[in-house]
Amino acid sequence: MAKQLPPEEHRFSSKNQPKNRGHRGPAIVTELKKLLEKKIDYEDPTTKKPVNGKIKYAVMLRLVYNALEGETRAISEIMDRIDGKVTQKAENVTYTMMPTITIDGKPAEFNVGD
Repeated sequence: MAKQLPPEEHRFSSKNQPKNRGHRGPAIVTELKKLLEKKIDYEDPTTKKPVNGKIKYAVMLRLVYNALEGETRAISEIMDRIDGKVTQKAENVTYTMMPTITIDGKPAEFNVGD
């Protein structure tokens, strides 16, 4: 048996379109990008001097600072941004200490936000 079509007034056609679809406004990503471009006053953790810079740079500084403090979520976010997300699940490894980084045979020191 052939399927019957709905009456003409209920069919989806060029003359039978919704009257008011409404306007949603700009997407949240667009608004966030605009907000991150605005300038604010913050303290540069390396120079301890006040800076008037974009919000996105203040957010990046905070992310790096948190990573240097050993926050694994911040470290993961930075590595995902730089190297791309890991496509294969890695086994759970727990470190009791942060690895020592050496530069020219000497341990590197990070004095951020003291």
